Amino acid sequence: MPPEGAPHPAVVLLSGSGAQTRDYGPGAFRMFGLMADHLTNNGIAVLRYDDPGAGSSIGDWLDVTIDDRIGIILAALDLLLDHDQIDSGRVGLVGHSEGGTVAPRVANQSEHVSFVVLVAGTALTGGEIIRYQNEVILGSQGLTGEELSEQLEFVDVVREAVETDTGWEEVEQQMRRLLYEGIERMSLQERTLLTDDDAWVDAVAQAQLATLRSPWYRSFYVYDPAVALAELAVPVLAVFAEHDLQIPAEPNEAAMRKALTEAGNPDFTIITLPDADHSFQGDYSDTLLEQYGCLEYEFAPGFLDTITDWMRVRVQEA
Repeated sequence: MPPEGAPHPAVVLLSGSGAQTRDYGPGAFRMFGLMADHLTNNGIAVLRYDDPGAGSSIGDWLDVTIDDRIGIILAALDLLLDHDQIDSGRVGLVGHSEGGTVAPRVANQSEHVSFVVLVAGTALTGGEIIRYQNEVILGSQGLTGEELSEQLEFVDVVREAVETDTGWEEVEQQMRRLLYEGIERMSLQERTLLTDDDAWVDAVAQAQLATLRSPWYRSFYVYDPAVALAELAVPVLAVFAEHDLQIPAEPNEAAMRKALTEAGNPDFTIITLPDADHSFQGDYSDTLLEQYGCLEYEFAPGFLDTITDWMRVRVQEA
């Protein structure tokens, strides 16, 4: 809460997929903690919370569907709207990754959302995003053409299983085969860390299958955010990152612009920040996921100011 100036404009911070704490980030990078400090210092109150199964919240995030998540966000909005130091006419949503994907639908279901900020959000279905992720991430790992084709064929087998809820035995068989092939490509140092190849493959396969067959995964896979974007009338800021491997900037920016243009939204801004990754950390030049934790714990230049400056104009106009 800002120290003075009540009643305050406010936002709810919506994290990406997984069981995320209120600080939210990869590793020790407190993405939401830093964003909350910056916004509060600029006069905007912030509500953030632990997702189901994280921090102080009970539950299992794999059981939380997109619809369930939207219900949680609407409850968070109700909490803000009932607070005597919050201006209920100046409340927005700031969603990162999956949080940015569901924010438009929440805004359409609540008459109290004045604006949305979509940070690495998307207008593509979950299935399309997963296909792009595999193409970009696997392509950055130095696989041969044959190895890449095998991996992408497996993605198609998973897609069929998720959409029809059949063929899971084939999914498991191919998954195990690819895991064993992955062991063969490991460095000597990585191999020495595996004391039992079979036990490692069993553990990884079971964990991956639990995710693929979960209520969350299927709801995310089939969810189409373009439907909600086509109805979104409140101001929108969409920010993408040039080196984002999870939400590749180019196809998602194009899809977002198309959806909002066709919707006739009168106030939307879409930008892509250079030298930034999925968490919008700066000084980013490598495209390997393993490098994320090696970056400085700070945002790319201009990221926080871009969001805050845009938001300040909208809360003044609300």
